[in-house]
Amino acid sequence: MLLLHPDTAPLLRRKYIHRGSRQNFHHDNSKPIPSFWSSSRHSSRISDRAVNHSVLASLTRSANTSVQSDSTGVNFGLLNIRSLTSKGHLVQDLLTDRKFDFLCLTETWQQPNDFSQLNDSTPSGFVYTCQPRESGRGGGLAVIYRENWKVSPLSVPVFSSFESVVCQLSGPVPTVIAVIYRPPKSTSVFISDFTDLLTHLATVSPNIILLGDFNIHMDNSNHPLTKDFSSCLDSLDFKQYVNFPTHTKGHTLDLVCCSGLAPLNCKADELLFSDHFLLSFNVKMTFSITKIPRTISFSEY
Repeated sequence: MLLLHPDTAPLLRRKYIHRGSRQNFHHDNSKPIPSFWSSSRHSSRISDRAVNHSVLASLTRSANTSVQSDSTGVNFGLLNIRSLTSKGHLVQDLLTDRKFDFLCLTETWQQPNDFSQLNDSTPSGFVYTCQPRESGRGGGLAVIYRENWKVSPLSVPVFSSFESVVCQLSGPVPTVIAVIYRPPKSTSVFISDFTDLLTHLATVSPNIILLGDFNIHMDNSNHPLTKDFSSCLDSLDFKQYVNFPTHTKGHTLDLVCCSGLAPLNCKADELLFSDHFLLSFNVKMTFSITKIPRTISFSEY
């Protein structure tokens, strides 16, 4: 029998111990060897390194943006200004003090290619669209509005019996805003021209706000022109909302006619620099709001 020196004897091979599973490991017929899986967490590493943004990637949650609707009150004003000359600061005060979103002016007396008076009347944060009278004296229309509203001009036919400036306010259902000035001695074709305008606007949107100085005595319901005008509005599903004086002589000349919308809190205030009253009202409108998708950043290692 060969005896081995303890120092030269081969070392016995250790049994294999499985680490990496909560299951017990069996070697042949040996007893189960308990798992050495640790249930304690490693302590968090403390690092003074700053985040390296160059290794961050952006992941967009979705390519589809969500669109919601929001109802907002929009403040309107209407005034026959009887010339903008030397009244720029007064118009600016009206816009800021009354918190108008839209101020519609008739009889600006603006000359073609002369925007100086309108520039003086437009405060910071507002813009305007206008239609001067092409020839002669008087007339002229302008709409001064807050620049955050998405407004685009709308082309309409030119009529000989009245002046008009028309724009469109964007939304799920666009709102047409048309400002009218009818001279006192308008031609007999006014009702025909006006009917054509309303018919044209109705093809653009069901929501229409039509306002201005019509020089029609709506306070005299027996006048033939008043009857014809009211009949024209009714036939095309428009309603006229001003039933009080708008002129210093007690007549109702400045009107607010709507289809698909209804003005609220319509009232008139007398001013010192015009023989027409300032009309003001509020309209509830629905606008679409697009929610921008969130961006999530993550580390690639």
